[in-house]
Amino acid sequence: MPIVVMLKDERGSRLGEYVNDSIGVIVNSLPDVDDCTYSCVRFIDPYGNTVFNPLQAKVMIDEWDRLKESFSEKDAEILWTDVRSLIVHCANEVHVYLWFIGD
Repeated sequence: MPIVVMLKDERGSRLGEYVNDSIGVIVNSLPDVDDCTYSCVRFIDPYGNTVFNPLQAKVMIDEWDRLKESFSEKDAEILWTDVRSLIVHCANEVHVYLWFIGD
């Protein structure tokens, strides 16, 4: 299941680069929606759009770090690192939102 990850401003304009996971590594690495040990990333919707604000992104940094071992496919570490950079950027800015755009 493909998913695109990007940063947008409060007007919805894309900011900088984005990550295109065309082979579904992210979706295959996400925890189950019922896994309450993840308060944010478990809600990433592979079929729709999921948006996180900077406060949620601060929580997501730790959650994303815990997911690293789930990224087992070829080139997955680069993908994991690129998405983590977007999460950190969002966490450190105001009026910036992290979008996961599902199929």
